[in-house]
Parts: sequence; C-alpha cells; structure tokens
Amino acid sequence: MCKNCNIAIGTFYNYFSSKDHLVREIFVSDWEKSIKIIEKMKSSDITLREKIYNFVYLNQNNYMSFEELYQILNL
Repeated sequence: MCKNCNIAIGTFYNYFSSKDHLVREIFVSDWEKSIKIIEKMKSSDITLREKIYNFVYLNQNNYMSFEELYQILNL
C-alpha cells in the first residue's frame, strides 16, 4: 500500500498503527461528513423524499472520491 501511495513505510506508521487503523479513520471521517449533511438537511424546507435523495447522492459522491484509495487498500 505504501509503495502504491509513494510514501515510506515508516512515514505511514508515524500516523497509523496499522492498515486497519487507517481504514477506521477513513470511516470515522466519512461518518462525520454524513452527520454534517444530515444536520444541514434537518433545517431545510425540502420534502423528506428530497432529503433522502440528497443524502444518498451526496454520500455516493463522497464514497466515489475514495475509490482509488479503496483499490489500493484492496477493500
């Protein structure tokens, strides 16, 4: 994974204790982004259907932005 990202193994371990730790941090970050999206939509005047659609659309775009990383991690 480090080779594919062009970083030294030691540099990786300065920030993450394992590949699993990195994956957890990515999911926590994504979860926090999802919560922010939900909080913004709660106060909007759009219908519930539009809120659900927007949430799914925004999250899909967020996950797609990590597609290359997931391939590097072999997930």
